[in-house]
Amino acid sequence: MKRIFLLLVVIVAASAVTPVFAQSSGEFRSDVKGPPYPWTNLNFSNEPGTLRFAIVSDRAGWPRAGVLERAVDVLNRLQPEFVISIGDQADTPDDETSVPEFDREHNFLDGIVGKLTMPYFYVAGNHDIYNALAARQYHKRRGRPYYSFVYKNVLFLVLCTEDPPPDQISTRQIAYIQKTLRANPSVRWTFVFLHRPWFSPKEKNHTIWKKMESMLSDRPHTVFAGHWHHYEPYTKNGRKYIVLATTGGDIRRKAPQDTIFDEIVWVTLREKGKEPAITNLTLKGMLPWDFRTPISLDEKDNRQKRNPKERTPERKTKAAPKQGSPPRQSTSRK
Repeated sequence: MKRIFLLLVVIVAASAVTPVFAQSSGEFRSDVKGPPYPWTNLNFSNEPGTLRFAIVSDRAGWPRAGVLERAVDVLNRLQPEFVISIGDQADTPDDETSVPEFDREHNFLDGIVGKLTMPYFYVAGNHDIYNALAARQYHKRRGRPYYSFVYKNVLFLVLCTEDPPPDQISTRQIAYIQKTLRANPSVRWTFVFLHRPWFSPKEKNHTIWKKMESMLSDRPHTVFAGHWHHYEPYTKNGRKYIVLATTGGDIRRKAPQDTIFDEIVWVTLREKGKEPAITNLTLKGMLPWDFRTPISLDEKDNRQKRNPKERTPERKTKAAPKQGSPPRQSTSRK
């Protein structure tokens, strides 16, 4: 009887310090028995098929130092599944003999995006492929400038608007688009990326888009472009066609002021969602947790504040060099 009593005492004592998880939902546990409950519901947004990726926009045309570098830092904190551009991330001059300059610019770009902790997908723009020489160099470095991939049953179709340069599309690429779409008839969504916004009537080669529009008409899709350096969204037949702003590219002063900003575009497509959620995240509004110097609560640091003689001498550091593109000759391209 004495042993049974002691066992009960141990059980009661253990239950007093060990939480009882009255609520459980997958990976969630809580000791709240309720009702009432201090939460709205337990429908966590963690569907296995949910897709989250980010897009960066134009950096070329006299890049502003440090903007894409800051975007990379923000992306590494936000952790999308991958990042894709809409072209003109490198700023190469339009010199027929500029192979070293082409390589230097793309090496510089690779050094920036190489710091991402997730995959980065390149898209060719007019600052990447500006003449026949650049087309050869781009192909040698990146491979074919138009391609596709499927991820989580979503088709990503990357087009090249400089095939051949400038501002054209080859019959071979059109045949590739047709073949790719036929090979992926049942994907749950199709995202299209191209540099020049051919879907806009403002583009002189707007008629090129008519060929692609008919090929995309029977499937849910969203199209992203850049090139203009200011934001301009369109809709047609219930689909979104979006011209992105910049991620470090030169500013178009004549555009409406509310369309000029540096951004990251965040796209979420839920497994059971009917439409992707698209959010423009302006870099000015994305602050790291330590944008102000953190105040230390460590006892050692507080003791040094009380006793200045205990403070560790500060090291003198050299000013960090400014980041940006290497110096280059002026260019007349947009």
